[in-house]
Amino acid sequence: MNWAARVGLGTLRVRCCERVHVQGRRASATGAARMGGGVGEGAAGSAAASVVYVTIGSREAAAELARGLVEGKLVACVNIVPGIESMYWWEGKVQTDHEVLMMCKTRTDMVQDVVAHVDAHHPYDLAECIAVPVTDGSARYIEWVRDSTQPPRNDT
Repeated sequence: MNWAARVGLGTLRVRCCERVHVQGRRASATGAARMGGGVGEGAAGSAAASVVYVTIGSREAAAELARGLVEGKLVACVNIVPGIESMYWWEGKVQTDHEVLMMCKTRTDMVQDVVAHVDAHHPYDLAECIAVPVTDGSARYIEWVRDSTQPPRNDT
């Protein structure tokens, strides 16, 4: 069992030397399946979708924050992964906390809107909110992410 399955993330693809390893099988990577290939890319080669990672102190707080993000159409989906342990520098010393990880799927052009929402509604003084572009994956899923999100209206 790989590390992703042990922490509840399921089976992840691991890229190595233009090969794709899926559940212990090896298959050639071709066309859009290669790292940086077409399915995750939008205009001018930029990623069409991103995953925003947020850590938070409890399952209840994660659910509340996730609901606001999904209902506001800032993200298409939030996976809430319980049982992570975070170790970090804070106020001059190493801290350790049990937290929940939120994996939020959104359009890349909306990442800053997600960050602004998290900053406004997260209970921490300084919330972890980092984004990773999706460079490959199911074209249908990425299309669903784009179709399920909507930039906030600017009613000024």
